Amino acid sequence: MKPLLNDHLGLLERSFACQRMVVFTGMSGSGKSTCIDMLLAEHPDFAGRDHTIIGKAPIAWPGADPPTKLVVVDELQRLGELRHVARLLRAGHTVLVASHLHPAWVRLFNRWWPAKHYYTDRSTDKLQHFLKAHGVRFTPEGVREFGRVYGANYTDLEIILEHSGDEDFDLAFERFRRSAWLESS
Repeated sequence: MKPLLNDHLGLLERSFACQRMVVFTGMSGSGKSTCIDMLLAEHPDFAGRDHTIIGKAPIAWPGADPPTKLVVVDELQRLGELRHVARLLRAGHTVLVASHLHPAWVRLFNRWWPAKHYYTDRSTDKLQHFLKAHGVRFTPEGVREFGRVYGANYTDLEIILEHSGDEDFDLAFERFRRSAWLESS
C-alpha cells in the first residue's frame, strides 16, 4: 500500500514563492518523499515546473549544476552533503529536501536563504487517514499508541498490517506486540 497524498502538514495552503529551500525531516517511511511528490503534483508554486531529482541515498552528487532551477534532493543522510545543497542554493536553485539530518544543521541555511522546515513524523493523523482510506478499522488511541512506540511512519504500520492480515488495526497491533517486535531505527 503506497502512502496517499495527504496534506497533513497544510502545505497546499501555504505560499512558497519566496522560499529557496523546503526541508522535510523525519524517520524512514514517515512520508518525506510523499510530501515532496505532493508539492510537485499539486502546489501552484511547484506543479508543472521542470525539476531535477538528485538521490536516492547514497547520493552521487553531480559535478555540474542541474539543468533546472527546481531541484529535489532525496535524501540527505550525512552532514558533508550540506555543502552540495549550499552549492545549489548559491547557484540560484530552489531546493526541496528529504532529510535525516538534525534540523538544527539545516536551519543554519536560513541565515543566507529563506527556508521552511517540516517534521513528517510528529503526528499520527496521517496514519488515521491512511487506515480509513484503505478500509481498516482503528481507534485514534490505538494509532496514537503505535506512534508512541514506533513513530508516525507508514513502513512499520504496513508491516504490522501485513503480519496480522487483520482489517482491524488495534487487534493487529495488539497481536503483533505479543508475537513480534520491530527494532526502532
